[in-house]
Amino acid sequence: MRSTSALALALLWTSSAPLAAAPASRVDFEDPRDAGRESGQSLLAEMEALQAAGRGLHPLDERELDRKLEAFAPRFKALSPKSVRLLAWYLGVRERPLKLRLYAAAFLGLIGDPGALPALRRCIEDSEEDPGLRSAALQAIGSLRIPDADRRPLLDRALSDPYPDPVVREALSQLRFTGTDEVTAVERLAKRGGPDPKSVAEGEAVSAAAALGASKSPKADAALFRLLRYFGRGSRVRGEILAALQRRHSSGGISRGVRVGPEDLRTLEDVLLREEGPPAVQTARLAGFLGDPAGTPMLERFVRNARDPGAVAEGAQALAAIGDARAKDALRKLAQGLLEDPRFQPEPGRGDPREHAARIEAALAAMEPVRASSAAAVSPVLSTAPLAAASGGVFTYEGWPGEGRPRPVWIGAEADLTLWAEPRPGSAVTARIPLPKGTALRFDASRVVTRSAGRGRVRSAMEVRWRDLGVLDTLPAERYAAGTSLTLPLETGKLFEILAYRAEGLCFLRLDGIVYEGGCPQNARERFEVLSEPQTTWWLHAEMPEGKGWFEAEQEGVEFQAREF
Repeated sequence: MRSTSALALALLWTSSAPLAAAPASRVDFEDPRDAGRESGQSLLAEMEALQAAGRGLHPLDERELDRKLEAFAPRFKALSPKSVRLLAWYLGVRERPLKLRLYAAAFLGLIGDPGALPALRRCIEDSEEDPGLRSAALQAIGSLRIPDADRRPLLDRALSDPYPDPVVREALSQLRFTGTDEVTAVERLAKRGGPDPKSVAEGEAVSAAAALGASKSPKADAALFRLLRYFGRGSRVRGEILAALQRRHSSGGISRGVRVGPEDLRTLEDVLLREEGPPAVQTARLAGFLGDPAGTPMLERFVRNARDPGAVAEGAQALAAIGDARAKDALRKLAQGLLEDPRFQPEPGRGDPREHAARIEAALAAMEPVRASSAAAVSPVLSTAPLAAASGGVFTYEGWPGEGRPRPVWIGAEADLTLWAEPRPGSAVTARIPLPKGTALRFDASRVVTRSAGRGRVRSAMEVRWRDLGVLDTLPAERYAAGTSLTLPLETGKLFEILAYRAEGLCFLRLDGIVYEGGCPQNARERFEVLSEPQTTWWLHAEMPEGKGWFEAEQEGVEFQAREF
């Protein structure tokens, strides 16, 4: 079998014969009426001529050749679906240059026509074929316009031992979006880099955890908890495992309402009480999603001992989500001591802790008809509902799309403004308020909820300057402000999630479980391929004499005036 690493340095020119010299019966895919026009065959002939002229180039000089070859992508796409049959045929002809067969696979993915699936599948399943080409074919399948239910079995099959590592890694990368039915195989692959994986092995483990998080199999929960115990403290993989469990057990999640066993609760307690930062916060949120009263004692200890006020607020919201009597007592004690609690005193260089105090009071208010007595003394409530309130989405951020403060007004003369208990459709309606046309809608909180993430793919290797926001599903304002900029290498074909639009051409993106803020791929289509767009809803929280609750920004009757800057 040929070596992918060797081919990376010098892809063999396996035939000097021009495309036109091949048997006509094998490549006659064009309509005779198109004679004289640009065709798929003429484009392939041009590419082969470029490849032949570039024989013997130094690898650094091949970059210019690659740029020229990549420029054929939109020309093939313009010819689709006619070009699909020709590219599919070319992919399977070993006598043609391997480099151009790799481009044929990539172009089939770009076109996205389901008719390419049989040829791509044959390439993947051919054990004598080059591993890199098999991986490229599987990568292309990720871009075809086929249901995930049809894609998932192909990806799962590629996890077995006969498949080379490049194919396995590509399968894991895509399974994070589709979920897996091969729970045992994915768990095994997550562990093959050891409990403290580095580099490529770490990326495999992160993808494996995300694939289990999206799996519809009930066995995936147990696998994720076993992996949580397996990976060492501080491992980035643990963050993805906790995020995966949160997605499974949150409102609308696959495992919503499923109780976990005592061993798994002890595992969560160990993370919650012995670690700090994002892992502890994620675990507190997960305990709230689980809703098991057995988790109350560990959350009580957590809110007593955690040093970060944001983490304490997260633990308070989790206690409110559990909702048993012990949780109420712990919350009441915490809220009553807020004025004297040193964790909630303003300090230079630290964000305003009053917002976290307000989140704790809101958590108590959700369990009691009367707000805690310290509510008026602590601060004006900046956020009258927990940021992690069940939204049913895959990502939520505190803020709004675009720059400047929005100015919503009511223009629905024949309808009432509907307010909801939570920022999601289907939650309880708290009020229906008739308003005069032109009434300004005052709001004190804003949430953008991503119902389903979009998907993107890196066209060619590059470095980007993005802000690292961490492993999370909900992004409060203070966490957004604390993000750190870094230079991130992106490899060709890398898949990522497009979570939501921010402002000034920026988007929230998720790569290998980590959320970043960076330039929107939609504005750089020469560098990124946008496979699908994110689906988001925008909610604002209003408090009026007639009632309070959330309203959707796109609700009929809501209009926005020029923003305040």
